[in-house]
Amino acid sequence: MRISTDYKYIFFANPKTGSESVRKMLDPYSDIKDNRSDESSEFTSHMSPKRVKALFEKKGWNYNDFFKFVFIRNPWDKMVSLYEMKYSGKRTKVLVAGTLENQIKDRLKKFKQRYFTKKPSFKEWVLSVEGLSDYEKDQFNDEWYRYGLCSLDRYVSDDKGGILVDKVIRLEDIDHDLIPTLIELKLPNVEALTIEQINRRKHKKYVAYYDADTISVVERMFQYDIAEFGYKFGE
Repeated sequence: MRISTDYKYIFFANPKTGSESVRKMLDPYSDIKDNRSDESSEFTSHMSPKRVKALFEKKGWNYNDFFKFVFIRNPWDKMVSLYEMKYSGKRTKVLVAGTLENQIKDRLKKFKQRYFTKKPSFKEWVLSVEGLSDYEKDQFNDEWYRYGLCSLDRYVSDDKGGILVDKVIRLEDIDHDLIPTLIELKLPNVEALTIEQINRRKHKKYVAYYDADTISVVERMFQYDIAEFGYKFGE
């Protein structure tokens, strides 16, 4: 997440949609950032628009004064990225929030995942997460995993189904759509910025993970994303 009270924008980091790259680009322009080094910080990396709006209201800020944008990604591709991140056991480039004790616990957790936890097949994992209720997803401590399993409408909606963002950009269109969006926000010198790929994991092409069953599961889980943004398997 990145927020600028000067340029009046909020960038929401929808998990596994290239958000780390965009956050780095927005760092020089943002005065409010999710803070992984301070566990008392009110803003977290993948905080939902609903929670941010409630926090704004608590602070007496007008949420509607800000331009809100978020990215979306081909859901079949996204699920492979989520699976590989969950079971790789590798440390992310950015440490978890809080004390040295918490950071050590995170490293031990990743070590256990990598060497002592049996990695399910992709199909086993997909079938196991399809049946999770919204309540069960909400019990996951890691926001990147909790919201990564959700279609975009669930991530960006309020309790009445209203969409709480102004613009959705397909990750596949980032090279064409991001810079013009930042220009509209009147951020200085953005024309010269380059979009870096950060935190990208190496794995096979996503289509290699799927069979007919898992293709259908993801199609059911992400009906909104597919219908509203024209995603197709294999593209």
